[in-house]
Amino acid sequence: MAIFQTLASSVGTMGDKLRIAELMRRTQSLSFDELFRQTPKTTLAFLQEFGFSEQIINRFFRPFFGVFFWKMS
Repeated sequence: MAIFQTLASSVGTMGDKLRIAELMRRTQSLSFDELFRQTPKTTLAFLQEFGFSEQIINRFFRPFFGVFFWKMS
């Protein structure tokens, strides 16, 4: 049921939702060593390079990461 609510949510585009699934798939297949060998970059730069829309960045990621970081640059 949650999957249908997620797909119907207006927080991001359908492309954004597919990107989230792809990101989960990619990260779940990496070892901890591989995760920590990634090229460092800001969260915002990563999200933009991965192709997420400004809509989901502003409506979901900024508030979500705002809990952990004071400012997402």
